[in-house]
Amino acid sequence: MPSVLIVSKEHLINCTVKYTVLSNNYMDSAMKTNVFIAFFFILFSVALFSQDVAKNSVKLDGVSVGMTMDEVYKAMEAPFTPGANDKIWIFFDNNLTVEFDDKDLVSDVTTENPGSVLEFNGKTIENGSDVKKALEILGKPDHINKTEMVTEYTYQNLGILLLTYADNDTLVLISIFKL
Repeated sequence: MPSVLIVSKEHLINCTVKYTVLSNNYMDSAMKTNVFIAFFFILFSVALFSQDVAKNSVKLDGVSVGMTMDEVYKAMEAPFTPGANDKIWIFFDNNLTVEFDDKDLVSDVTTENPGSVLEFNGKTIENGSDVKKALEILGKPDHINKTEMVTEYTYQNLGILLLTYADNDTLVLISIFKL
């Protein structure tokens, strides 16, 4: 049984190009049609997946991950106070904290404000509501961490964290974060 050892990405690309050139010379038309159909199917699947990702819009009180500082400033009506540095904005009126990454794009948004609203795919979850409603909308969390004081529900693939006190099912904190 022959084995192949690939030393680097460049070597792999070089081998792939040589194989493609050689196989194109000998490929019959039926095979070319099958390869074209497979390529088209993969391209179509990627396009659908991209649309699904775009549909998963997540906002917390009108702020979403990836927004610029200017967009956040325009979206929020309340004044903010800079946090420990210029990359953290605290909106005391809304009890909302917005953190920015090195490119000045939103990386995290967190609220403890009862009445704050998480928007997900056109549906809303209000902070202060029962966690069961959130679970119905978001589905099963990727991770649940229960301690004596709190329960965290993490949706790693959606960039959402929900928190309740251990002795009750009311949402007390909602956070969205960069994937």
